[in-house]
Amino acid sequence: MIESLLSFDASLFEIINSRHSPFFDYFFEIVTQLGYVFVTLPIVLIFVIKKVHKARLKKIILLILIGSAICAGTITTTKLSVNRPRPAVYFEEKSIPCTPHIIGPVLEKYSFPSGHTASAFAGAMVLARLFGGWYWLSFIVAGAVGYSRIYVGAHFPLDVFGGMILGCFIMRAIFYVNYGSYD
Repeated sequence: MIESLLSFDASLFEIINSRHSPFFDYFFEIVTQLGYVFVTLPIVLIFVIKKVHKARLKKIILLILIGSAICAGTITTTKLSVNRPRPAVYFEEKSIPCTPHIIGPVLEKYSFPSGHTASAFAGAMVLARLFGGWYWLSFIVAGAVGYSRIYVGAHFPLDVFGGMILGCFIMRAIFYVNYGSYD
């Protein structure tokens, strides 16, 4: 069962990663940078500082920082525990005739889950939870970050899905615990 899932994941990676062009290479090289926590976190904090009432600001910032730290710790621990090879190494080890299209450094290990994707979805969850409305569109940006991780050859689709689930779940739980109800 697990082998079938990983085989499907590798096939899906090949389909997504094999479709590239110079324009999208450049575009997704930029988009993937939005997943660094040191990019996502300041962007989210700027929105929060501008839009949250001063009486709630310190608590909200503290929740975001705690959630980001828990997310980073969970991602790191999971990466070290699972120790899944990155696509470039995986295809070489399995002797599968696939040469991933890699943009940026060739990463070798700790593929699952995607930290960039977790960071992007955690940020989107904060914006959507706090502000609603059009801020739910931040999930489109987070989805583009996740897609970019496959496009640049850094992660498999399951890595991206795992990062998405972890980022959303952790931030949702932080706000739920502190506000009782999510709505």
